[in-house]
Amino acid sequence: MTAIHIFDCSIFFMLGASVASFLLVWATRLQKKKISILKPSRCHFCNKKLLPQQLIPVFSWLFQLGKCGCKERQLPLLYVLVEIFLGAVFVIIFNLLPLVDALFFMVFASLLLFFLLTDYLHQLLHVYAMVFLMTIGLIYGFWIKKTFNENIIGAGVGFLMMLMINSIYKAIKKRDGFGGGDKYLMASIGAWVGPVKIIALLFLSSWIGALVGIALVLRKRAHLMTALPMGVFIVLASPLLVFF
Repeated sequence: MTAIHIFDCSIFFMLGASVASFLLVWATRLQKKKISILKPSRCHFCNKKLLPQQLIPVFSWLFQLGKCGCKERQLPLLYVLVEIFLGAVFVIIFNLLPLVDALFFMVFASLLLFFLLTDYLHQLLHVYAMVFLMTIGLIYGFWIKKTFNENIIGAGVGFLMMLMINSIYKAIKKRDGFGGGDKYLMASIGAWVGPVKIIALLFLSSWIGALVGIALVLRKRAHLMTALPMGVFIVLASPLLVFF
């Protein structure tokens, strides 16, 4: 591995970590409608505006020994883990794909992480972000892979499949089986993977959800399943389908 390649990997790691830091702020502020994501970040405990040196992804957390801006409280480990995770994902994508493809899939990975965070934290999926992901997927299919028709069909199959299953479930159980945003999430991913893989994604995400459910039952924590919406399992299954 050359020095230039190490430098490139470092750049993409910091880019991924920076994107993750922004997405985590966006996800945590999503339900606080009066707080704009454009407002400066502040300490969660003393409300002081954070200084530039306190906003460096990963390194600020390490320099502050995991403590908040006022250095009085310990920050959740989630902050640095999310930054390290997406930074590592960017480096992996950079090494696996040609540069143009890699840039598209970095957007794909970033938005999947955002949906994972919002659905896990708030049981909420951001419709505009999903429409944006679907649009980028269609652009990628048209411009790079020349699979525009397949991508449109994939988006349609993803949406209609979830709509149909939920309609049948609602007719039988008199309540929704999925969240309202899940059909849009499947449509947005279908615009990237096409109709065959989006069908496989439904089965794979269901299997992951079943395995998690079994694990929680064995640990006598079955009640926690209500805190894990379908969107979480869809996002977890997507990288397996796309990259493997």
